[in-house]
Amino acid sequence: MAGLSGFNLLFPPHREVSGSVHRLVAQVSLLASCTALILAMILAVQGAPFTSYFPMFIQVVGFLIAHVRARMEKADSFQLALALTWLTVIFFDDGFSGTGITWVFYIPLAMGIMLFLPQGTNQNLWLLSIPVGLALVAFTPWTPRLNTLIPANLAVASRVSNFLAAISTSLLALRYLLQQHDLALSRAHAASQAKSQFLSHMSHEFRTPLNAIAGFTELLSLESKDQPSIVRENLSAIRTSSDHLLHLVNDVLDLSRMENGKLPLHCVAFSPRSVLEELVLTLSPLATSKNLELRLEMDGELPVIEGDRVRWVQILINLAGNAIRYTQTGFVRIHTRWDPGQNHLISKIQDTGPGIPPDKLAIIFEPYTRLEDNQPTQAHGTGLGLAISRQLVETIGGTLSVESVLGQGTAFLLHLPFALSKLPLASGSPSQSIQSDLAGFRVLLCEDTPMNVRLASQVLRKLGAQFEVAEDGRQSVELLRQGGWDLVLLDLHMPYLDGYEVARLIRDPKSDIPCKDVPILALTADASAETAQRTLLAGMNDCLTKPFRLPELAKRASALVRR
Repeated sequence: MAGLSGFNLLFPPHREVSGSVHRLVAQVSLLASCTALILAMILAVQGAPFTSYFPMFIQVVGFLIAHVRARMEKADSFQLALALTWLTVIFFDDGFSGTGITWVFYIPLAMGIMLFLPQGTNQNLWLLSIPVGLALVAFTPWTPRLNTLIPANLAVASRVSNFLAAISTSLLALRYLLQQHDLALSRAHAASQAKSQFLSHMSHEFRTPLNAIAGFTELLSLESKDQPSIVRENLSAIRTSSDHLLHLVNDVLDLSRMENGKLPLHCVAFSPRSVLEELVLTLSPLATSKNLELRLEMDGELPVIEGDRVRWVQILINLAGNAIRYTQTGFVRIHTRWDPGQNHLISKIQDTGPGIPPDKLAIIFEPYTRLEDNQPTQAHGTGLGLAISRQLVETIGGTLSVESVLGQGTAFLLHLPFALSKLPLASGSPSQSIQSDLAGFRVLLCEDTPMNVRLASQVLRKLGAQFEVAEDGRQSVELLRQGGWDLVLLDLHMPYLDGYEVARLIRDPKSDIPCKDVPILALTADASAETAQRTLLAGMNDCLTKPFRLPELAKRASALVRR
């Protein structure tokens, strides 16, 4: 028997049966038992001989046993119900035009086999049993044909009861399918929500120390003009590394948002020429470190346009950054032109790198695809940059294509739709110096992370501000009650009371905080658009995401105290 264990018709002994399957088996078994009992009672009341309905009492007992076993969640309840259903058809069926049309039970039987048995030998043998049963009844005299014992005047009742039982059983199976579908959707949604919350939390945890690393590096850079060039180069390397780490964090968050369809686009007016020049300045240190020539070419005049400037820059950084990483000698060229006929900004990022194998061109835009997996000498990456770029391009409504020749290089062609600007031109990047723009103003710094307190304190001193520090929400409220504040720098995640609660207390007309209209600049490591919107709803005036450039903090703070 051990040698035939793979060919039995039983449920696999080590396969776990879910509680929902047990409940379905219990319902179906009880329905079959009740149907057989009712039909037997009808036959008895009509005066049919005992031999015509005695087999139905056997059905009742068998299905009741299956029902009890299913309620006890025993593993054999499923196979017992299948076997009883199959035997019922074989024993009672007397053909398609017979007395009781018992063959209709093959429909729920087939549904049960396909729904609950794993694909393989067991399922195939069970499915094969259906045509075997039909053939036995149709072409042989070997089956009992118990339906022939039912008196002719009760044939209609037998047919109706069997038909209703088969349909009801099938509907129960369909209901189970719908329940499982809803359950799967619910679990998928819960898993997606959990992933988004995890990524948001991890983003906050990464950005908080990154803010300190980038901020202190920037402070040292501002004070290192008289230092040896090696010191300035080292500081620049630290800043570049922290920017790269921030870029990776943003990539992971963006991928999650795009999977959930929650990536917002923000339309502003900007000058492509200025943006491209800033892009080259950003990428030049990386290109210089590899002795590569970074070329910027622009055909004709590039007009001021409207669109998502940040996402356009992100795509270009991903494409050009990849080109620099994979190119060992030669150049990387960024060529951009404006197509007035289609209102498209067309950029071509070309390199003299090793090229991409033809069999890889179709998959390079898939998440987590890395060419270096088969080329260990190449630079390493996360495999997210191109996938995110492609999805960003599709979200904006453009196209991104690639051409590559092994040994000669690769070229990415980017077409993005933009409108000619009707909005005020977005301001450029902030000045790289910090001036004493807060002299004479009192600032309350609400921050619980020691490194961020140390960094912000040094920046506020450079700005000439008079300031005090509150290390949690309760201390923030106590200092706010003293009044006389010109600006509040408010971290959103603090002990006791978070930034949202503190802001609501400040704006609450019934609270005892005197400075109801004090400007509030939120400082947060959560980069989501939802958080920025939530800060505004809580009564804050502006929101700055960590890590931030120190001149940007100075600019925002100065604008708020002078509004």
